Amino acid sequence: MCEEVLPGVLVPLPRAQGGPMRIGIVGGTGKMGRWFEGFFKRQGLEVLVWDETSGVDPGEVVPTLDVVLVSVPLSAAEGVIKEVGPHLREDALFMDLCSVKALPIKWMLEASRSEVIGAHPLFGPRDGLLDDLAICLCPARTKRWLEEMRLLFERGGLKVVLSTPEEHDKAMALVQAVHHLSNLVLGSMAIKFDLQRLSPFFTVGFRKRMGLLRGILGDDPEMYRQMVLMNPWAQGSLEGFLEEFKRVVQLMEQKEGFHSLFRSLKDSFHPKGRPRLVYLGPEGTFSHLAALRVKGEDWELVPVLSLKEVFGVVERGDADYGIVPVENSLEGMVNETHDLLFETSLKVLLEISLEVSYVLASPLGDPSRVRRIYSHWQALAQCRRWLEANYPQAELIQTESTAKAALLASKDGEGAAVLAPQAARIYGLKVLSGSIETASDNVTRFFLMGKKPLGGGLHPKKASLCFLLPHVPGTLHRALEPFAREGINLTRIVSRPLKGSRWEYVFFVDLEVPEERGKLERALEALRERAALVKSLGEYEVWM
Repeated sequence: MCEEVLPGVLVPLPRAQGGPMRIGIVGGTGKMGRWFEGFFKRQGLEVLVWDETSGVDPGEVVPTLDVVLVSVPLSAAEGVIKEVGPHLREDALFMDLCSVKALPIKWMLEASRSEVIGAHPLFGPRDGLLDDLAICLCPARTKRWLEEMRLLFERGGLKVVLSTPEEHDKAMALVQAVHHLSNLVLGSMAIKFDLQRLSPFFTVGFRKRMGLLRGILGDDPEMYRQMVLMNPWAQGSLEGFLEEFKRVVQLMEQKEGFHSLFRSLKDSFHPKGRPRLVYLGPEGTFSHLAALRVKGEDWELVPVLSLKEVFGVVERGDADYGIVPVENSLEGMVNETHDLLFETSLKVLLEISLEVSYVLASPLGDPSRVRRIYSHWQALAQCRRWLEANYPQAELIQTESTAKAALLASKDGEGAAVLAPQAARIYGLKVLSGSIETASDNVTRFFLMGKKPLGGGLHPKKASLCFLLPHVPGTLHRALEPFAREGINLTRIVSRPLKGSRWEYVFFVDLEVPEERGKLERALEALRERAALVKSLGEYEVWM
């Protein structure tokens, strides 16, 4: 079997006859074939690629290979499998990458004496390994190869899903056939409406659906036709989709029935035990990027429209955690967050620091065509020197977020956006220039808020609190003196006006938690005696 390796270290897997594994990709000159060619080569494996134009004789080449991977359209798969299969060694592995599994696996079993595993990459060739990709493996006739290939794919960063061919094809009838055809139908309706007249009214969700459709239209239409025709479960799923569509339309007239549908869907898609993390959206904001850093493997990320809603959703119990920006190293405190911290019953559970870097990105490939640049006022201010030097004539347009800037730029034939490089990838924009911010020490701190503590044995390093003081000379000095006496380091102190009380202020303090808990308890007890109100905001770990 495979060698034991240290995590993150890739070592070539052994060949059945000794030496490095040799993999052949039939049809490897196509997009998906090239993707897997690069994937295997990055792991130090020998890869041979050919197609019908390469002049390769399968009778000579195939017996020298340990693994043969068929990467051709469904319509051509049967002929290729029958041509290649008889030449595989009995101890070799025969695989395919078709999106339907029952028929190709049947053909491979009939055409060869080798081990057989059907594979379906649950992603496209344009996706990268940062996108949480998975591959489905359907073992049909295998002794030694299943474990080796599972380990090989997992080492390369792919999640492996094991399935039977029937289970896979049933799932794909919905996940692919119904999904892709519904997007095609939606696009066809948009054209009948008049796409040019409709496009100014696109919502974020509809624009995403049209983005999925554009991805489909860049592929061979025959692939999608065969995906339906060669899946024995597809027709039933399509008929079921039409029936369910009619049922849901009819439920619209029944208030309780429609609400019941919503509740059942919510219970299924937001099951108890799966944490939900809300953030200030849309996707691509720095809050979203911070949420991606902190989320657990099975957490669901949910964007909301305001910081107030982040707190409200968690307080109502509709989400487990919320993430909010607290302070930027250049621009200072986030006022609204501090006002909400004073009002909320939630606790700070974790502090996350996120380095802020900006790029100029656009759907255009030519930087000279940029006439308008969109972004949040803060991003424009932090990049103003570079923008003035490189685009002095461009109009700078403020938006409510950098993600909104990406959406506006994507529709502007002469537009670009200042945003994070990760956001440029999310919205499919081309980076024209990177690291355009004036200062390099730009960091934003975020708080993860919630009602219940995080698991994982985190040890608090910091604590936050807020307090009110009477208008008496020396009260701030007396309030802070116990912390100095106990040797507790205050890392930050800021104030905000108290709503509804003119010239009254709320003080916010961050401090380092001392190893001796008694010191902090004595300091807090002394503060409570001297302040009109003291509120603990939480003790928490710090992630840099």
